[in-house]
Amino acid sequence: MTIGGVQALAAEALIAPEKIREAALALDAPLEPEPLTLGRRIVGAPKRILIERIVDGELPESEFPVLIEEIGRTLGLAGTVSALVRTVTWTSTRGLGTGRDVQISVGARAGRTRVSVGENLQSDVIGAFAGFSSGVGLGGAAAGSGILGAAGVPLLIPVFLPAWIAGVLSIARRMYRRTYRSRSRELERLADRLAALAAQLVPRPRLPGA
Repeated sequence: MTIGGVQALAAEALIAPEKIREAALALDAPLEPEPLTLGRRIVGAPKRILIERIVDGELPESEFPVLIEEIGRTLGLAGTVSALVRTVTWTSTRGLGTGRDVQISVGARAGRTRVSVGENLQSDVIGAFAGFSSGVGLGGAAAGSGILGAAGVPLLIPVFLPAWIAGVLSIARRMYRRTYRSRSRELERLADRLAALAAQLVPRPRLPGA
């Protein structure tokens, strides 16, 4: 479907044509790294993975299914596919708050093919910090404080509690950073594989007389 066709359908839904044009242009916008916020400092690694590969030449839309098949085979995840304006997007399927939040798009325009791979790790951050810290952290703090009190050294409780909480947070940080590195390597390999496939499938101009 052309951009004009999409705008015509959007007009029936009372969506302004310029909004569709802005959305199409946003597909070509380069990925920006996550800013170094306080939350990122606490968790020890970015909460999003953003990877991009550019291939010279435009991949035909008829070849998009080849890359989609490679995504499912490599990640081993179920997903849904949507297509709009020479761009196909694969999104992982999540059920009942579980699963990974992965989105991969392949777009062909302006003489090149762009492969964008991303994953939102917010649920992994919550799992590492909320689950581990609340369970081990609060439980251990209460148990340790009770032991110190029973041992007749309650003055050590104000020293024990900060040290225990800091240790628990440090372990949670290491757990999440390990997850981030593992997912990053996996998605880097997938992005490289998709870019290599796209480079093979992009039509090459023939020499005169060939």
